[in-house]
Amino acid sequence: MASNPKCILSSALVLHELISYQPDDLVMPASMAKEIGVIVKTWFEMLVLGLNHTSLVGNDEDIALILIVTCNLGIDTLRLSKNLENSKPPTDFVQTILVDANEIESLRQCSTNIQGTVLQTIGELAVFVKDNLNTIGTEEYKSFLKFLLNFYYDAQSDMLIELSDVLFTKGYLSSLPRVQIESPEECTSQLLPYLVEHILRLQKTLMPPLYITKALWLVFAMSTISNGAFKSLEERVYLEKATDRIVTMIQANIQTLYTHNPAILFWAFSSVRIPNYVRRLVLTQWLNKENSLPEDLTREPLVWQLLLSILTQSKDPAIVSNCVTTLNSCLETSDDEVAQEFDWNICYLLDIATTLVPRKLNDTVCLKISVLVTTLLSKALPDTSDIETKDHFQYDSSVERDSSVLQLVFTVLNSGFNTPIAMTYSFEEIATDDQECCALRALMFRVQIVLCYRDSEHRTSIGWKTLSSIFKHTIIYKNDSRLVNILTCQPWIYSLIRFTLAQEITVEFLTFLNNWISLLRIAIKKNMEIRKTCISKNSIITRTMNLLKKSLPDENYKDTTKQILEVSCDILDNYCNNN
Repeated sequence: MASNPKCILSSALVLHELISYQPDDLVMPASMAKEIGVIVKTWFEMLVLGLNHTSLVGNDEDIALILIVTCNLGIDTLRLSKNLENSKPPTDFVQTILVDANEIESLRQCSTNIQGTVLQTIGELAVFVKDNLNTIGTEEYKSFLKFLLNFYYDAQSDMLIELSDVLFTKGYLSSLPRVQIESPEECTSQLLPYLVEHILRLQKTLMPPLYITKALWLVFAMSTISNGAFKSLEERVYLEKATDRIVTMIQANIQTLYTHNPAILFWAFSSVRIPNYVRRLVLTQWLNKENSLPEDLTREPLVWQLLLSILTQSKDPAIVSNCVTTLNSCLETSDDEVAQEFDWNICYLLDIATTLVPRKLNDTVCLKISVLVTTLLSKALPDTSDIETKDHFQYDSSVERDSSVLQLVFTVLNSGFNTPIAMTYSFEEIATDDQECCALRALMFRVQIVLCYRDSEHRTSIGWKTLSSIFKHTIIYKNDSRLVNILTCQPWIYSLIRFTLAQEITVEFLTFLNNWISLLRIAIKKNMEIRKTCISKNSIITRTMNLLKKSLPDENYKDTTKQILEVSCDILDNYCNNN
């Protein structure tokens, strides 16, 4: 029978007429409901088999008819299962005596079994529709979507999760994200005028179901950020009004309605009609899964303020950790003046740290705090009146100790994998990538301070060797290009180079300079591939490259000097804006 589509259709239409007749006062015994469940399951299996057989034969008309009949039968079957699930005990005294005590429970079990049959059928239809999209017409596809949406509306929650997993694993739901990524404007921008019209026609007191609002918010956000067609003032006013309506719909259930998609994040900052508390809630949901922001948002001081607000209000450790990482990244990539102005506004965090004392204190944390407090207080002590004692102390600490420490660091970093290196305060915890990055940056800065002293040739020599060993350690043993770029682009390096060029040039300095400028060229090249912008002629990089061309000696260390000058000229010619 499965090979005869006409026979299947005629019989299925009869079954559909029987199932579709469901009066309001319908009362069905559990035994009959069980038999209907078996019949429906058998017919759904036969319809799917007939659908697959017909697609192999190639009769598009029969495919369309069978698909529509199957979907319509599925919708009415869902309606029947809902009626069975909502069955109530009889009110008539005689019927109450005659009815089995487990009758209602049996009817609800039959309803669950029927929904399971429908779930299996939808999964098979999803695969069929995905594989035959080119041959299925609009009406047939609309029938399938109607069947799918009815199931999402009526089925039990555990079945919805299973269906979503099936649709995702089968690839049925992958087409929309793929089209949105490849051509967002073609995918969603044309929807925006119709979405705005639809939203504004809704009654202000009407609150759609959450699943509809969730989908509406995502599509509206995608359309808004990818649309540039609203040029008239009237259209932009309507868009702002629609945005205001969307905010009203979502503001009470943002955590439930949020979809993890960059479009939602960008939309939150697309209009002045969106209040900051909505932006903060959206940003919180984003940080629940991510520890960074898109580059377009990292330069916005408003985003920094919202990150601070999340830090002070969120109680989720994962969100707080991701927020700290994100805020640190924003400040590192921002303009120095803007970041410095922002720094003055975060002093209240110190007040929070001193007032919100945890119930249980960790010994290691207490030790760190005591060291920090001691360091801060020591800077406020008055200078000693004994000049000889002061000079002796400075000489002992800055010359002998610094030289020994630099020699130790140089030896450890060049020992390879034989010597374990702890990049944290304690040996018990494993350092994260961010902790290692901060530790190496702090180490490089400490070496730079030593190199700024003028009174020890040995200290200067081992200092340049140590800086070179840090880069070598990062490249060979860490193999982290991001970390190499961060260490290469530290702003104090340019000041240190200009300071050193005014003194006697050593071979250790030239060796470091040769390694550093090669890494700098790689970092600049990667950055230009992403941002597509040249370096300003007034930037510190351009000024440093020009200074190298003027100040490097020609007579000593000709080979190394030649390599450095070639790289500096290449940076000036190819990556700097000389206009």
